[in-house]
Amino acid sequence: MKLIKVSQKIAFIAIGIFFLATPAQSQLINKGSSLIITPGALLFSDEAFTNTANATVINNGIITTNSNIVNDAGSLLSGDGIYNLQGNFANSGTFNEGISVINFFGSLNSTLQNAGGNLSTLQLSKDANKFVTLLDNATVSKAVIFSNDKNWIKLNTKTLSIAASGDIFNYNNKRYIVTNGNGFLKKEGLASGIQFIFPVGFDKDTYNPVGITPNGPTDSYFVRCLQHALLNGSSGDTISTQGINAGWFVKETTPGGANAVVEVEWKTTDELSGFDFTHCMLSRYNSTGWDFNISQAGTATGTPFRDITRSGLSNFGYFTVLSGNPTFAGNSKTGESDALRNPGTTNQELKVYPTIVQNNLNIDVPFNNSNIQKMNISIIDASGKVAWRKQNAGFESQKISFPDFTPGIYTVLIEYDKNKFVQKIIIGK
Repeated sequence: MKLIKVSQKIAFIAIGIFFLATPAQSQLINKGSSLIITPGALLFSDEAFTNTANATVINNGIITTNSNIVNDAGSLLSGDGIYNLQGNFANSGTFNEGISVINFFGSLNSTLQNAGGNLSTLQLSKDANKFVTLLDNATVSKAVIFSNDKNWIKLNTKTLSIAASGDIFNYNNKRYIVTNGNGFLKKEGLASGIQFIFPVGFDKDTYNPVGITPNGPTDSYFVRCLQHALLNGSSGDTISTQGINAGWFVKETTPGGANAVVEVEWKTTDELSGFDFTHCMLSRYNSTGWDFNISQAGTATGTPFRDITRSGLSNFGYFTVLSGNPTFAGNSKTGESDALRNPGTTNQELKVYPTIVQNNLNIDVPFNNSNIQKMNISIIDASGKVAWRKQNAGFESQKISFPDFTPGIYTVLIEYDKNKFVQKIIIGK
């Protein structure tokens, strides 16, 4: 039998407690009885601890297992103690959290299932590059605590709620909440004048936190970090220029009246072609387009993480950071037409050919304008990544060779003076 220790300080009713052992594993199973763990006492199992058959555990001490903690339907876990586990926390019965702590440690990825119920304190103390993944919605009443770097809580489609009296501690760009699906990080009961930081990222390699300070009625706020900002907010092509490669979806329980200050953060490596952090703004998709306004643009601060703030927000939805009217990968649409942005000029002044490219791409400049000296040329792949760039090129006809490009659809972006030229090309084998 593998190591199973029960401290002498534990007071328990022994009827119905089974130790199940095989050469491969050993488990501690409380079957249909009551087990009381007194303050300062320790119960340790090298394998799973299972509470089953309408059993009751009152834990005011410490339960530690190198595997799972399972509370079956009809059974009860309660008390103010600590639950240390390397594996999964699976509650399908009743969990009265009290002021208990669930602490995930060790070298395994873990899952958390609590039948949609409340937790008091959730702590991550795992080895590097490990996740705790929610299998259902959960509410933390006191604290989420990150103890180690490269630990993440992954939401998938679930929502992690922080109660009005709760908070998140010790987060940074190496320990945060991953909103990789349709789930949200939610803050309940956020009062006027109080800032709450939502430490979120789309995956373990992106960190794009959001700070919200409402100046209106107390409300609950939901935040999800997105992989990209899109043409229509929730759909369409990916923004590929004049912005950042990140976005957010924000909502509140009761819309209107927030008058909120929203602050967002991103890495300098998130910045796309043409983005100017000295003239940018947090922009919202307002059902007809992105509301970038150059007169409201400001300077983002910090490096290698930048942040910018926008005040007076009472409507939420999809957000990103822009420094101009963006173009979109796979689509030549912009936030407004070239004719509106640049009266008297059109994109017909330049010509890019052929549109199906083997090795060389030609750029024709068919007119002579001595006021225009330079142009910036970018080739952008379907994911929005700049695959090739030439800045401050002479404003003259050019031939570009790129024999090593991966076949696919690309966007050619040429910026000159205050104009833009955008055209799709297909690079073949």
